[in-house]
Amino acid sequence: MDVACLVRIPYMVRHRVEQYWVPPPHRGDLNASLEAMKKCLQIYKAKFGWNDSRTADVLVTVGRMEGRRGEEDAQLASFEEALKILQDNDLGSPRNIAGLLNECGRIDEARGDREKAIEVYTAALRTRDMGSGEEEACQEYDDSLHSISFLYAKKGHLSVGLKHFKESLRIKNALRKDPSKSTAETMWDVGIWQEVIGDIDGATSSLERTLEVEMALYGKDHTHVAQTVLRLANIFEGRGQADEALGYYKDALRIKRLLDRDSSELADALTSIGYIRMHRRDMGGMNAVFSEVVKIAAQTGSVGSELTLPADADNLRWYDIKYLFPDAACAA
Repeated sequence: MDVACLVRIPYMVRHRVEQYWVPPPHRGDLNASLEAMKKCLQIYKAKFGWNDSRTADVLVTVGRMEGRRGEEDAQLASFEEALKILQDNDLGSPRNIAGLLNECGRIDEARGDREKAIEVYTAALRTRDMGSGEEEACQEYDDSLHSISFLYAKKGHLSVGLKHFKESLRIKNALRKDPSKSTAETMWDVGIWQEVIGDIDGATSSLERTLEVEMALYGKDHTHVAQTVLRLANIFEGRGQADEALGYYKDALRIKRLLDRDSSELADALTSIGYIRMHRRDMGGMNAVFSEVVKIAAQTGSVGSELTLPADADNLRWYDIKYLFPDAACAA
């Protein structure tokens, strides 16, 4: 197809351009496609001028192709030039500009420049003030919030990160009538960070709601369900509510046995059950549980490594278990 003929198609939009010039890697030559797209960009520039949304669309496509070739600097330069065209000339919808800013932020984040990434994601969120309000809850803003949340958390600003997680969850709930996998993941994130900052009641409520959504999405025998059940068990054990904790641990144990006989999480659940039984002086039950723990440790090659134990378990090691509980050691 002659590149020049593209300019004769009125109101050419990006997906049409990509249809002609960005074949999947297994169907075409990416380098040749990129060169053709750059020629197309020059034709658009001559036909429509540099400050035109169609030119910006082609420039974004050039940037994405450069990214597929691993040329991050060139990709970022193309995106930033497209943004300048759109913003300086009041072109493009707020959410489209936000989406492009998110792509720039992800590049900065991948390069380890967290401060720049936060700045760019924040700029994406500010575009909400440019819209009519109808676009306020959209995927682009949810992406910005989710990305910012993790960046603030990595910097140690947990409360700020949690605030953004909650706003992300609000948008997800507004976008979807029924909870989705993405909703469940964000609910989990909210619960975890509430636990980290010490809001145990909030964490319990969030994780219980997460569990309801995950069971509706995946059924009761799924690894995500087991993960949430284990977290709730840890919380209840930390609060001294042994009966509730034991119930959750047993449920997690049932799922883990069903899904993965030798997983580390299975050993974690068994270990916690063992300590609850030890505190209750149920030595027979404790010995039976630790027998299975030591078998798993031997099979997975983790004998002698640190255990992930409840806070009051005195940081015991596998060899401590074998020393304190010889029946379990013999069973291995």
